[in-house]
Amino acid sequence: MAGAGQLLAELSEALLREQEKLMGDVEAMGRHIEHIRAIVREQQNHAKTSLMTVECDLAQLVEEALRIGE
Repeated sequence: MAGAGQLLAELSEALLREQEKLMGDVEAMGRHIEHIRAIVREQQNHAKTSLMTVECDLAQLVEEALRIGE
């Protein structure tokens, strides 16, 4: 019977190590997901602020484009 008890103890230790590894992986994944969320949030903020319009003189732009094309 001592062999079965030893086997169960070793199995228990192995399962605890595996659980610790998996918990570490889950924590790392959570950090990566939060990092991705922060990137997406910044990109969305940038996209909102970059939709600015600038008034300009269309005739002047056309003249400059024609001069550049010469």
